[in-house]
Amino acid sequence: MFFPRPRSISAILNLLIMIAVLPVLGILIHSSIEQRQRHIEDAEREVLLITRSMAEVLTGVTDSVRQTLTTLASIDAIRNGDLPRCADLLRTTCAGNPRIYSISLTDASGSVVAASRPFTSVSLADRRHVRQAFATGQFAPGEYIVTRMGGKKSGFSFAYPIPDRAGSPHMVLTAVLFLDRISGFLDFSNLPDGSFMAITDYRGIRVLYYPASETNPIGVPIRPESWEIGRDSLQSKLFRQQGSDGRKRIFAVEPLRLSPGEPPYLYAWAGIPEEQVL
Repeated sequence: MFFPRPRSISAILNLLIMIAVLPVLGILIHSSIEQRQRHIEDAEREVLLITRSMAEVLTGVTDSVRQTLTTLASIDAIRNGDLPRCADLLRTTCAGNPRIYSISLTDASGSVVAASRPFTSVSLADRRHVRQAFATGQFAPGEYIVTRMGGKKSGFSFAYPIPDRAGSPHMVLTAVLFLDRISGFLDFSNLPDGSFMAITDYRGIRVLYYPASETNPIGVPIRPESWEIGRDSLQSKLFRQQGSDGRKRIFAVEPLRLSPGEPPYLYAWAGIPEEQVL
C-alpha cells in the first residue's frame, strides 16, 4: 500500500492514530449494524406474535359462536318455529355470552321473526352471512356491519342455517359480535408508542383498531397499498409500509379461514413504528 511521505512528526503521529483508530471504528460500525438488525428482528417477532395471538383468540371466538348457534339450531322450539319460546331462548343465550350483541332468527325470506333484542319489521335478506348460509347450508361468517336492532352498533356477523325436513335451509340463526374486547386478551404494555393491533373483514374494512385513533376509524377501508399485500397473503406475512396515519411501520398480517383452502373471512394486523426500532 502506498502512503504519501510524511513531512513532520505531527503528520506521522496523526497517521499512526488514524491507523490505530480505523479497526475500532470498523468494529463499532459493524456492532451498530448488528444491533440495528437485532432490533428489527425483535420487532418482526413481536408483530408476528401479536397477529398469531389475535388469530388464535379470533378462531376461539368463531368456534364458540358456531357451537352456540349449532346448539340453538338443534332445539325443537327453534326448529319448529315456536316464536315466543324462540325469543326467550335467544335472549337467555345472548345474556350469557357477553361477546354477542344480538342473536336473531330469520325465515326463508330473510325477515327476522325472533330476536334477543326488540325489533319491528327487520329484514336481513341482503346481509352476506344470511345469503351465504342459505346458499351453502353451512355456518357462514359475514362482514363488518352496522346493526339494525337495538340501535346502530358496529360489529361482525355470523349465520347458521336450519334445514327443513327435506334438508334445505328454511330459517337462519344469526349472531352479531363486538370484537373490540379482544384487545383485553393481549398485553401491549411492553410495545413502543405508536404500535397497534387491528382486525379487518374480507374486504379490508376495519372491524377493530386498538388503541382507537381518529386517523384509523372503524368501518373504513385500510390503505389500498397495505390491503393489496394483506389480501394476497396465503399465510402470515411481514412488510414495511406507511400507515393510514402517515407513520412508517413494520407490519404483520395473518389471514383467518374457517378451513384450509377457503378464502379468509378476517385478517389480524399489527404494527410497530420504524422510528422506534431503527
